[in-house]
Amino acid sequence: MARHISPLSAWDALSREYAQFRTLREKSEDRESSLKKDILGHLASRGEEDAAGHRTLATQRLRVGKKTIIGLKRQRRVSQVLNESAAVAWLEQNGLLDKCMVTQTSTYLSEDNLIGLNFSGVIPDHIFKGFYTEKESFALTLVEADDDDEDDGDDAA
Repeated sequence: MARHISPLSAWDALSREYAQFRTLREKSEDRESSLKKDILGHLASRGEEDAAGHRTLATQRLRVGKKTIIGLKRQRRVSQVLNESAAVAWLEQNGLLDKCMVTQTSTYLSEDNLIGLNFSGVIPDHIFKGFYTEKESFALTLVEADDDDEDDGDDAA
């Protein structure tokens, strides 16, 4: 006896479409990640470096959606994180630890107080800078053409 197959319910259709788009997004993210890694390596070795440490390579004009792309950039980003042990050691050595230690439920180093001691000149800039470590990372960005540039590139969707 033949089994009756009913058409997809609206819920099943919605669920299927969501699952398909989610799978597509995951595959797109994986491919984008792979491309980004390759491009960042290419930019690191061949890109033109500017004063800020960014590296850029021109591309032929590419029309992507409403944007006109003329290059790719490996954008350098630097953040600073307080090296608490270095700051505490220096403050202790110079009799200033009590000025930066704060007690709530526990005692901790107050970065605000530490900055205040630097601003007031108690901690010299060259010492204060040693309390922070830099973390460098890179982002891949598109270099877009200015609106007034001619549009003579290829169209890509």
